[in-house]
Amino acid sequence: MDNLNISNVSKRFFGVQALQNVSFDLKKGEIMGLVGENGAGKSTIIKILAGAYKKDEGEIYLEGKPFNPKDPADSLAKGIVVIHQERQLIPDLPISMNLFLDKLPQKKILGFISVLCGATLMKNSKELLESLGINLNPKTPVNRLNAAEKQIIDIAKAVNTQAKIVIMDEPTASLEPKEVQMLFKFIRKLKNRGTSVIFVSHRIEEVMEISDRITVLRDGRVITVVEKEETNAEEIIKNIVGREIKTLYPKESAEIGQEAFCVNNLRFKKDDDSISFHVKTGEILALTGLLGSGAGQTLECLSGKKEFHDGEVMMNGARIVIRLPADVIEKGIGYVPDDRKNEGIIAEMSVEQNILLPSLAKVTKFGFISRKKAQSLVEPLIKALNIKTPSLKTPVKNLSGGNQQKVVIAKWLASDATVLQLNQPTHGVDVGAKAEVHKLLGGFVKAGGSVIFASSDLPEVISASDRVIVFYKGSIAANLNACECDQEKVLKCSSGLEIN
Repeated sequence: MDNLNISNVSKRFFGVQALQNVSFDLKKGEIMGLVGENGAGKSTIIKILAGAYKKDEGEIYLEGKPFNPKDPADSLAKGIVVIHQERQLIPDLPISMNLFLDKLPQKKILGFISVLCGATLMKNSKELLESLGINLNPKTPVNRLNAAEKQIIDIAKAVNTQAKIVIMDEPTASLEPKEVQMLFKFIRKLKNRGTSVIFVSHRIEEVMEISDRITVLRDGRVITVVEKEETNAEEIIKNIVGREIKTLYPKESAEIGQEAFCVNNLRFKKDDDSISFHVKTGEILALTGLLGSGAGQTLECLSGKKEFHDGEVMMNGARIVIRLPADVIEKGIGYVPDDRKNEGIIAEMSVEQNILLPSLAKVTKFGFISRKKAQSLVEPLIKALNIKTPSLKTPVKNLSGGNQQKVVIAKWLASDATVLQLNQPTHGVDVGAKAEVHKLLGGFVKAGGSVIFASSDLPEVISASDRVIVFYKGSIAANLNACECDQEKVLKCSSGLEIN
């Protein structure tokens, strides 16, 4: 029996066709993988199901009945729950209160005063957690949970609302491999309970592992709906991008020259171990490790975002001082943060304005921007990165997450930066764009630049770099040649099982 049936649904925004005759069904207790490039229509169909958007055309049926939610509250009441990338939890409250926040059990005192009934809250919380096989103490504050546990509690809230369909938007984006498997085990329990799941992700290998069927969207259309057993990752990627991609992380050969950027004895805090490394011209250096191990934190310090206790930073043989982001920009160092929404873009400004921010001196004369110079700088990058935008004047907030990320990268490629630092450069970026990003980084180093990127994506770390520095508990555990290592070795080093 179909739990959900979507038939010929279309949606337009200001003349742009976001969805065109989209049709697919979702069976009771089925896990459906929903994949596509940024801008393919995934977010639009999710928001229609969630009641945030109204469809222009087509029909949707939920358990055989017409489904036309008035708003998100109406959609939730009818059993559709969306689990967003950003956790919908209150960190300082315990698990129990987060689970039942919208319907906390109460009791009367003095016959007329309503207060929280703690005993009932604990009883209900334990019953819910036990029924889902979650071995967590309901009294534990959410801020003490790891990323996977927070994700699971977020989903448990949805189950508590008697969800018929749970839509997960990039649920594994911030999870370690072990945490991903923990989440997958939980998703399978939902399936066994009869709950349907729509699993949205750019990580094709995970989609192949967890899904029963896979729906591929491209340019607002359904390209294929296929059983997992009848396809493979290469075929899915080909359907997503409309062409064959030989490698997601192309690595162009570049001549490696002199030392360009050097870090000596960097310490985050007084008692921390020191960190030292360098990168040469023409070289791509990858930093990796488990979440919180120090790879991302190192880039945050070297970008001026965070203070560090002591250490020396050298650029082209001369010592530089890093206190603020302005210091690194002045020295020709670009930084792409992992939190693009709050740190990488100015949402209200246009695509063109965002890209030009570090390069205004190149396109202005007597305080006025030259339209010709601006367009000649911006347009080739938009084309090269395949940034999907109606125009240069479109506010960045109107773009999909992956296209916003490409705008952040484009602004540094447009600048005169000679060293580029990127924290999770392809986070939330589709498979086609991953190849485009790394092809451009290859061109950057081929022209004499240097790249340092931090990533938890091991295939990306190994395939797209010349060297890999592995962090473990704030220290460097290994410095490896990318061509001589594999994922198993990197994982052992990042877990402290092997130190080089």
